[in-house]
Amino acid sequence: MPTSRPPLAQTSKSPPCTAARPSATSSNTGRSDIVDSVQKGPAEIVRNVTENGNHWLEIRTVGRKSNRDSNGTKIRLESASGNQYNHVTTSVGYASSCDLRVHFGLGRDDRVKRLILEWPSGIRQELSEVRTNQILKVVEPGQ
Repeated sequence: MPTSRPPLAQTSKSPPCTAARPSATSSNTGRSDIVDSVQKGPAEIVRNVTENGNHWLEIRTVGRKSNRDSNGTKIRLESASGNQYNHVTTSVGYASSCDLRVHFGLGRDDRVKRLILEWPSGIRQELSEVRTNQILKVVEPGQ
C-alpha cells in the first residue's frame, strides 16, 4: 500500500534545488566538466576524465572596439566535417553563468580550415588553418 506524505512545502527538509550546467574545461584539456550549483550547499563539480582522442578548440575573445568581454561575438568554424556556429555569452543555465571561452568539439578533424568572427562592432575577422587542441586568444582588430 503506498504511503502518503505531505507536499514538499510542508516537509521539514526539502530536496536541494540544483542548477547543473556544462562549464568550461576547468582543467584546460578540451573536455567539458559539469558544475552543479546547489542552493544552500556547496557546488559540486563533475570532472570529465575520458580519453577519446577527439580534437577541440576553445576561443577566448578580447574586444577592443566592442565590449571588453566581447559578449555577442558570433563565431563560425569550418572544418572537414562541416560548419559549426556559436557566440560569446555568459548567459547559460538558471541562476548561473559560464566561462567566456567558446568551445568547439571537432571529433577527428585535426585542423580548422577557417574561423570567422563577427564582432559586435561590425568588424569581421577571419583566421585560416588554425591548429586544434588549444585555447586560442583572438583580439578584435582596431582601437
